[in-house]
Formats: sequence, structure tokens, C-alpha cells
Amino acid sequence: MHNTGSGGTTPRRGFWYLLAAATTTLLLVTPSSASDHRRPPHAGGAEWVGSWAAAVTPPDSRPETQHFENQTLRQVVHLSVGGDRFRLRLTNVHGTKPLSVGAVTVTPRRGGRGTPSIDPAAAVPVTFDGRSATTVPAGAEWVSDPVELEVADNSDLVVSLHLPESTGRASVHYEGRSTTFLAPGDATNGSGRSYEPIGTARYFLDGIDVRSRSAGSVVFFGDSITDGVKSTVDANHRYPDVVADRLLRRPEPRELIGVYEQLIARAHEAGIRVVGGTITPFEGAPRYNAAGEADRLAVNEWIRESGAFDAVVDFDAAVRDPGHPSRLAPRYDTGDHVHPNDAGLAAMARAVEARELY
Repeated sequence: MHNTGSGGTTPRRGFWYLLAAATTTLLLVTPSSASDHRRPPHAGGAEWVGSWAAAVTPPDSRPETQHFENQTLRQVVHLSVGGDRFRLRLTNVHGTKPLSVGAVTVTPRRGGRGTPSIDPAAAVPVTFDGRSATTVPAGAEWVSDPVELEVADNSDLVVSLHLPESTGRASVHYEGRSTTFLAPGDATNGSGRSYEPIGTARYFLDGIDVRSRSAGSVVFFGDSITDGVKSTVDANHRYPDVVADRLLRRPEPRELIGVYEQLIARAHEAGIRVVGGTITPFEGAPRYNAAGEADRLAVNEWIRESGAFDAVVDFDAAVRDPGHPSRLAPRYDTGDHVHPNDAGLAAMARAVEARELY
């Protein structure tokens, strides 16, 4: 979920704007280097989409925005959608000199909120064209190499950024509403003991893309209200965060069953016979997980046993692997582990008894 609030503390001229834009890819205007990361290839149906972003502004006169030198910034980023890998966007768009980056690591947040603590063994290095160090020209944005680490929906990443040389004025997003920490030297792999909090602004980091099968990104474009000014720090209570939570929430089996019951009742009121079909297996698909499988089994049990339908067609039994019932039988699998092939569709058709339709 992109939050591109202005970062100021006063709503401008008493109004705000919301722009919600669904896109199929995240468009980047500046390549990271000679390797062009702007047009990533499709990989098995997955695409690069924006999971987090924050608009940066020129720094003001506050001392902490003037420069960093031989220090490490540690910032916690709250992702919306997850994926099987991700990449960072560093920014020096408002800088007046090249930004030297000595090392960057990322770590899934394991501890409590508002703390710099990480498990050093879990820290993953981030590279730029295969190198741990890079230099971002003044006025530019740099995109990292893909980080081969799966991240979950609605999860936090801890980003540690070592700045070995004087940075000059920082490109900053003032209202990050998440505590930023600073440590001397290169502490990118440090546990967190050497870090001290320095406020809630974001520095040199303006986006994280994930490779996901999600359709795209939703962009919230607004002012300090959209930025969540005065919301609880380290709690992710900005309204874009709350919207993201709602969009990502997985319906419970009872909710799906309730919808079935409504449809059945309406059909019966109109004198229409309703035949229910069980949900087919999908283990091996990118979105498969144990919770989803448990939900499928619960709904299928209700379809078979509730008596709510006038008849039931057991599509699940028709195409599942008898030795591994949470997945399609190999002879019926197209390869994406969700959609049956021609033989599988024929097996589903054979499961439909004509007498049950009348």
C-alpha cells in the first residue's frame, strides 16, 4: 500500500485528495544503473508490484536532516502485500552530492514494535548489480537487485543502511510514524544494542516492491491526514494501513457459508433447484497454505453434510490425488496446481449425475 502523503503536519488549505489507482505494474522512472530494472520480466505469472512507498521531500533546517557520516540507519517498513522476493528503492532525489552506501541488510521483524532488535543470523544482504556497496548520484533513485526472501502479507521488514561518508542533506519523509534508529559505524548486522532512536522520519528509502501474483498497487495520494500525522507511532494505524488490512483479510469459512446460504435461500424463493459443488484441491499453487487448506476442507464438509443444497457434486473427490488429497491428481494437473486439464475437466463432468439436476 503506497502512502504518498506530503509529510507536513498541517492539512494544506483545509482539503485533501485521495487517489486510488490500480495498476498492473509499478512504473519506475529512474534505472538503478546500467542494468535496467524498470521493465521486469514476468516470471510464472508473478509481477513486480509496489508494497510500500513514502514520498520524500527536500530537507528543512533540522540538524538530523543535514547529513549522516559513518553511521547506520535502521528503519522498519510495514509491507501490505507479500511476495516470493522483493527489492528496495533508495533515493537521493533531493541530495546535493552523491550518496555513498556501504552496506544494506534486511530482516523480517521478529521482536516487538518500536525496537531496533533483530536476529543477526537472519539478516540478508542487499546488493546492487551484485555489489554490496553502491553510490546513488544526486537527484537519482536506485533499485536494488531482487532479494531472494519470501515476505508475508501485512508483515514488517527491518532495513539497515550503512552510510560510510558524509551524505550531505538527506532526502527525507518526515512523518513515517515508525521509529527510526541510528548507530555508529557499520551496524547493518548488529543485534540492535548500539542503536538509539532519532525520531520517526524516513531517510533515503522511498519504496519496496515485491514479486507477487497480486493484480497491482493501490496508491493513496494526499496530505498529512493521509500520512497519519498524530496516529500512534509504531502501530500502523494510518487509514491506508487500515484499508490494506481490510483488503488482505481472508474470509472465514463461516462467512463463505453464509453467502452460500443467502444464495440458496434466494434461489429457493424463486423455485430454483440448487446443486452445490465441492472446492477442488490446490496444494502447490503460490497462494496455498495450511490455513487455506483448512478452510477448504471446512467448507467442503459443510457442502457435503449440511443438507442445504438440493444435491451435491463432489468435484473434490473427482480430481484429487487419492494418495495426497490436498492436491490435484498429477494426471489432471495443468501444472499450475489449480486448474484441471482436459482430462480433469472430463472427470468433473462425469461427477455430475443428470438425475441430480432435476
